[in-house]
Amino acid sequence: MTFEPTPQQTDIFQAIQSGSNVIVTARAGTGKTTTIVHAVKLFPQAKQGILAFNKKIAEELKIKLDGLPVEIKTLNAMGFAAWREGRKCNVDLDKQKKLLTDLLTQKNMSASYNEQRAIIKLVDSARIHGLVPKDTPKPGAALMEDTPDSWEYLQNWADTELGNEEIQLTRALLCLSISRALSGYIDLTDQLYMPTIFGALWPIYDLLYVDEAQDLSPLNHKMVRMIRAKQKIIVGDALQSIYAFRGAMTNSMDLIQNAMANTAPTVSLPLSVTFRCGHAIVARQLHYVPDYEAHASNPPGEVLHWEDEWSIQEIPDGAAILCRNNAPLISMALHILASHRPVHILGRDFAESLKRDIKKAVKDNSDLEDTLQLCRQFYNSQLKRNPTTAQVQMVEDKTNCIQALAGAKAKSRDDLLKILDAIFSDDQKPNAITLATAHKAKGLEWAWVMHLNPQLIPSKYAKDEEALTQENNIRYVLETRPSHTLCLASLENLNLDVSQ
Repeated sequence: MTFEPTPQQTDIFQAIQSGSNVIVTARAGTGKTTTIVHAVKLFPQAKQGILAFNKKIAEELKIKLDGLPVEIKTLNAMGFAAWREGRKCNVDLDKQKKLLTDLLTQKNMSASYNEQRAIIKLVDSARIHGLVPKDTPKPGAALMEDTPDSWEYLQNWADTELGNEEIQLTRALLCLSISRALSGYIDLTDQLYMPTIFGALWPIYDLLYVDEAQDLSPLNHKMVRMIRAKQKIIVGDALQSIYAFRGAMTNSMDLIQNAMANTAPTVSLPLSVTFRCGHAIVARQLHYVPDYEAHASNPPGEVLHWEDEWSIQEIPDGAAILCRNNAPLISMALHILASHRPVHILGRDFAESLKRDIKKAVKDNSDLEDTLQLCRQFYNSQLKRNPTTAQVQMVEDKTNCIQALAGAKAKSRDDLLKILDAIFSDDQKPNAITLATAHKAKGLEWAWVMHLNPQLIPSKYAKDEEALTQENNIRYVLETRPSHTLCLASLENLNLDVSQ
């Protein structure tokens, strides 16, 4: 099938061919990946690189660009390749935990489980923001100074509360981590932090494409600046920025535009016409995304408001149910299973985290009542040590998840674990109903999507303007997954007598 570019895509291709740097604002479902692929094909002899946001996107691009000499890497893979040049590296996901254990032994100190988690989280925060301790074994090009104000900022950002002694322990851990990384012992964050802050041999490209640029962290921004290229094509959507909790800068697109405009000719162009969403679905977003358009060939689409009782039988096969929080999804999954329909929840990593908590709280298989009580005690102890907003929010969601699992006729701890494995299984059956949070659904699409419990957005914990913006972005991402039907419904209106 012959590719026929839209007028907006033609403008983008012409801007790239002119030799300018290009910033593309690509709204949801507007053919972002297709545009990147065909832009790359315009220069078959050029040395080109693509920075993909995650491994899944990178693999999809490799398939579509098979045979073309283009390097496609995630940010971590690009950083790792640069850092291991000339050195042998050992990647250990538990590096910080092991180093902290050694450090506590060396200093004859002790720290509770929650204290250790907070220290490691703060070390990650420091690296994401590019802080280098004053007494580090090698000077680096720090993005943040090692000052009391900086550590206070990092604690606020990481939502941790540590005393002066623990801050000094955190600094010592960061120094030790840097020292070990210089000799090749690294973790995932080091793959970004070490080459960006301490220098590495970066590749040189004719054209470099940066995908999902709205989700770049401070380290990612510096990495993009350090990778040398005659032209850079930056693609993203500020309104799809939903990863601030991971370190993404909410003003990422503006920062890139300002930085590039000061160094070379830069053109900013839109991709605002969606090929995915029906006209009614697009119309619902116009108050938040005024430039959003539905392509003329898109279906009319529909937005349903199920304000009265509804049943599981009304949900079509192969549909998706999306929600801001995990607990309603687990409850919904159990109801769907009880109605003898296949179901699949995205987010195996969340399930594994929940299983670890249950096993830590309840050492052996116990009856349900004891299991629930021990889980409550476990989470209460976490909150006493770290009563931050993020911790309260996470504990509330996990507690509600466990309570939902208990409603599935579970009789013991092991029953809860088996139910988790069943509903988060990787073995997806045909026509299964898919359940996911907005973060897990990003980049995916379905014909029919339910926004479950829309009243959860904005979160009751979103108090400042930045947090509220993230909530609005989450709604936009969630409600632009369907091509034909968007349905809004609350779990409290589900008629279980009809559904099961």
